[in-house]
Amino acid sequence: MLNEDRAGACQSVTSLAISGLQQTERALSLGIMAPATLSHNTRTEFTTHQPLQRARFDVAEAAVSASSSEDDSDDSVPFEPLSQADNRRPRPAPRPRSALANGNTASTAGHQQQEHASLVQPHLGPQPPDVTSLRTFHDRVHGQVDVPALLVRVIDTPEFQRLRTLKQLGGSNYVFPGAVHTRFEHCLGVAVLAGRLVKQLKRRQPELGITQSDVLCVQLAGLCHDLGHGPFSHTFEVLVNRVRRHAQPPQPPWHHELASEMMLRKLFPANGIELEAYGLCEADLNFAAALIEGLDKGEEWPTDIGRGREKRFLFDIVANKRNGLDVDKLDYFVRDGLCAVGRTPLDCDVQRILRHAKVFEVDGEMQICFEEKIALSIFDAFKLRAWLHKYLYQHRTVNVIEDMICDVLESANDQFDMLRDSDGAVVRISDCVDNMDVYMRLGDWILNAIEASAGQGLSQARAILQRIRTRDLYPQLGAPCEVSPSSPLMRATPDVVAEQVLSFIEDADERATLREALLVHFVEINYGSRDGHGRAINPLRKINFFNPKIPGNPPARLDVRKMSKLFIPQCFQEKLVYCYSRCDDAVERLEEAYAAWRAKLNHPTPIGAENSSPRRRRKLPGLAGSRTPLTGSPKSLAVAAASSEVSAATGGSVPGSAPQTPQ
Repeated sequence: MLNEDRAGACQSVTSLAISGLQQTERALSLGIMAPATLSHNTRTEFTTHQPLQRARFDVAEAAVSASSSEDDSDDSVPFEPLSQADNRRPRPAPRPRSALANGNTASTAGHQQQEHASLVQPHLGPQPPDVTSLRTFHDRVHGQVDVPALLVRVIDTPEFQRLRTLKQLGGSNYVFPGAVHTRFEHCLGVAVLAGRLVKQLKRRQPELGITQSDVLCVQLAGLCHDLGHGPFSHTFEVLVNRVRRHAQPPQPPWHHELASEMMLRKLFPANGIELEAYGLCEADLNFAAALIEGLDKGEEWPTDIGRGREKRFLFDIVANKRNGLDVDKLDYFVRDGLCAVGRTPLDCDVQRILRHAKVFEVDGEMQICFEEKIALSIFDAFKLRAWLHKYLYQHRTVNVIEDMICDVLESANDQFDMLRDSDGAVVRISDCVDNMDVYMRLGDWILNAIEASAGQGLSQARAILQRIRTRDLYPQLGAPCEVSPSSPLMRATPDVVAEQVLSFIEDADERATLREALLVHFVEINYGSRDGHGRAINPLRKINFFNPKIPGNPPARLDVRKMSKLFIPQCFQEKLVYCYSRCDDAVERLEEAYAAWRAKLNHPTPIGAENSSPRRRRKLPGLAGSRTPLTGSPKSLAVAAASSEVSAATGGSVPGSAPQTPQ
């Protein structure tokens, strides 16, 4: 009788507990109760539904264990509930030893299974897709970060996972070995900062009407803003535009933001991600794509994003075309310096900048403004940008290596046959940007594929790649030339400079041959802001600041008289012209022409430019120091040295190149 009363009491407790759990689950689904009120394990890889299922399982097992006990003997083992810190699936309580002793093992086990099924199975059922869960990532810059379910679903797609194969800084790792971080972690970091900023604005300024859909769209834009990058990041963008510029007829320039939008729109239907399951619609996807592209001042407001102009400030978060201060830059300023040189070279307090952001209406538009006291901190961020361009992004050796990578890809553009569309047709490397199914398979691996190929048509590309591997880089033609801000060269193109240098070569045939050997590279460093005439200016002049200690004082541009004369320079731009030779045999003639061009311009030589590394002029065995003469196809000039060297080392000729005969 006592056991029956105990079993009845346990069943009553079970019914009440499960009823309460069902009410809790309904509150969670409606957003009435936060998941954190149910479990302290909010920063875990498990979803928020799992603690609820674990609690159901614990209650049901406790009831089964109690009802199956025959007496109050000490040999029965009580059920021990799991702690919240235990993330393993709960184990059923051991069966009482008395049940094993009386020979009713099978009947007892069957009774337990039936009782367990009657208590648990009706309530578990098929679970709806979990759209409120979080996944924790550990980021080297931002630490432990929680990513919402929609972003996790996007991350776990082939389109996004390809970013693991794209180096963030292209060829910089050939000079800075630590610069091997990828676009994957940068995109994750931008999504984190974008979420922090928009959530802060939502919490501090509820009058802005920021909805949960707005938050998700901003985070999604931050996560996917670099989906369109190709191999070696911006280096591939240079290659595509070089091919398009020389096409007949010339094609319009291409930017990776266009591919990011195309990849984003392809990603959702291709992976069966339903926007409605996360409370979004097609207009929200259009809004996320527009946030990636950014909105210029005076540009027409898009009508398909489901939002009015009162949400204009949301365009300032991921791709700020108003003043250039956005979370994309704040992330890579810190990340690139940390990975390349082991630390952030200059102070850039990202969290302090974000904490002092606030939305105001300025000139009839809602925009993000910053507290006046952090003006110097913001300027330090732009100063860090200039430092990174000077010593990392546009390092002279990085530049020549990335130019050589472009030459490798351009040489292989028409011959590489591993990229095919759905019909099996070969797609050129530069044409992949128009076919997202092919483009999503493209990564930094392409250099290894070219190097491993034995095709005759890729011999030139392999020869240039061999020069990179052996550090036989294109030689530099003297010291770089610094361009003064008032010089017409400030707006000139590399092709214009090349024609000016070659104008000192009298022979037309020789000039045409040397044109393919001459490589002109501009190094342009500024603080990221220009005026209406294209001149680099102080970036603080484009940002509106407010002073909370002066109530009623509207945000405005910083008064020039308040800017520090000690920490803010007077010039915000530097432009250098570097010239290289793709072929060692052309160096002497090109150096003569380059020296004559520099003497005519009479431009200064920047400090430290005379300390350039000496040019490596190798004397190959059997060639008595002579090199391949300047004859034949102009493109063969880029590979003459490497072809000769590989031929001499292997005792034969490089596939696709002419045999080298000692002179």
